[in-house]
Amino acid sequence: MVKSKAADIIRKLNDEERQEFMLFLSSPYFNRKKKIEQLCELIIANISMLDDPEITEEDVFKPLFSGEKFSYSFLRNLMSELLKLCEIFLVVNNLKAGSFSDSRFNRALLNEYNIRFLDKHFELKLKKIREEYSTRKIDSEYFDVLGKLESENIAFHLYRSSMHEVPAHLLKRAEYNFIHILQILEFDKMDLAVNKTAFNLNFDVELVPSLMKTIDTGKMLSVLSNGNSEFRDEIEIRLRLIKLCDEKEDDENYHRLKDLILNRIESYSNAERSNMLIKLKNYCAFKIYKGNMDFYEEKYLLLKKELETVKYNHDNVGPLFANIYLEIIQKAILKNDLTFACEVIDKFTQKLETSKQGAVSNMARAWIEFEKKNFEKTLHYLSQVNAFNLFLKINTKMLYMKVYYEMNALETGLSSVDSFRHFIKETKELGSSRRENLHRNYEFIRRFYKMKLNPGKHTRFDLKELRRDVEKSEIYDSEWYYQKINEMENGFNESDSYNETEAKPRI
Repeated sequence: MVKSKAADIIRKLNDEERQEFMLFLSSPYFNRKKKIEQLCELIIANISMLDDPEITEEDVFKPLFSGEKFSYSFLRNLMSELLKLCEIFLVVNNLKAGSFSDSRFNRALLNEYNIRFLDKHFELKLKKIREEYSTRKIDSEYFDVLGKLESENIAFHLYRSSMHEVPAHLLKRAEYNFIHILQILEFDKMDLAVNKTAFNLNFDVELVPSLMKTIDTGKMLSVLSNGNSEFRDEIEIRLRLIKLCDEKEDDENYHRLKDLILNRIESYSNAERSNMLIKLKNYCAFKIYKGNMDFYEEKYLLLKKELETVKYNHDNVGPLFANIYLEIIQKAILKNDLTFACEVIDKFTQKLETSKQGAVSNMARAWIEFEKKNFEKTLHYLSQVNAFNLFLKINTKMLYMKVYYEMNALETGLSSVDSFRHFIKETKELGSSRRENLHRNYEFIRRFYKMKLNPGKHTRFDLKELRRDVEKSEIYDSEWYYQKINEMENGFNESDSYNETEAKPRI
């Protein structure tokens, strides 16, 4: 087996890139050793064989140096030179493809124009860059790039002793850098906050998180109203994002921030839109976790906005997350908007990760058919769901229990209820609050089954108590429970009346 970092890189190149690499090696500006070119040709021709344990470095050496004595060190030196050329090619090819940060190329070019006193070229290039940035979407590098370009501008005037031109550019650079610093700070604070529990981070003994807590965003926001800036709204957004991370009970900040972001959403890059909407949704999720049911509606509106504005599998945004897709479907069904739920399936299933499309879309269709009371179709789609994550496992089990209840398959349903109890008890991935929530659902469904199996052993008092318990639980997806309670109440005859003050719960 031949171990080579250069071969590892070449293996990852596609056919077109390998052809371009060979052209690169044939250029005397980059490479003047024919043997390196020949070595690369040999590697490409035998790329699939290099992992074969029977192939050795000597087998690579022989075709290159026919008749000469094998020299391991000579071949390794040649491989080392090829590796350096591979690395240079990756960077040059990236620049050529335009996927590398253009700012690095532009800064290097402006610097060369500056030190060579090509003033007209410098000014024309800088003007062109500014025109491009006037229409460019704001991303994570936007203000960093503008700040660095102002540094090149400052250097240009200093080279020519035009000191009177410097102050205006110093102020612009400070403005751009300040916004970029806020951006970086907010990214880090949010990442640390989100991952604190997952990675058991102890901020009490870490210096930087402690320093971050001392930043007074409230005072900065009060100062903001007194100054002039082209990017006043952008500065406010960045400050309020930091505040959002620190102050989880400041709903006024959330609503102001949401309005600012949504009013400017088209000015951001695809990835930045996604990032900002995620942060707003995280705040809603926290509020829901704390029991504020109003934020269910807020989160639903943000999810819809995400589908409207974010392009998945495009411009630095990956596939649509399965849980987001399913959450939107769930909320649409709860709002009795089946038309929109079906539109999501039709338009966005292909935006999911390919391997997950079948399982996720079948779960969504099962929910819709259940809502339409097409219970056989519900079971058909449920049977097609490969529950690859916890969200799907929970929801398939929940829906099986409900559909068996609706179909009067009570023995099968009770078996699924018992299975759900074991699932809640034994699944380690469940957090304490989620486990409690699922246990409440289990208790309600179990009581429904018991009542349906023994209709003569319960009273209106039992149903009243059950309704009260559902209301107290504040379970969001409670509409089905209320429907079943109403159905049982309507099934009572006049002879079922009783003294509610004396009646005792039978279950």
